[in-house]
Amino acid sequence: MSVLQDFMKVAGEDDSVDNKLKRINEIVIDKYDIKYSTIVVFDGAEYVIKASNVDPKHHSTLVNLHNEEIFQDSVKTATPKS
Repeated sequence: MSVLQDFMKVAGEDDSVDNKLKRINEIVIDKYDIKYSTIVVFDGAEYVIKASNVDPKHHSTLVNLHNEEIFQDSVKTATPKS
């Protein structure tokens, strides 16, 4: 519940969407104690990284995961892959 409250607090702030997504990504990393997190959005033409704590040298791989067969269903249905 506290994570949802943190998300809602960030969403309601007067800030750019990009900054909000970066803050939400930081909340995910902190609250769930995970090593890596990336928020990728489809802008109508391509996938774009909006927030990430992954080394930029891996960003091209992250925005192209939709081309990997193992991830195609997850991307189409917005279902996380475990």
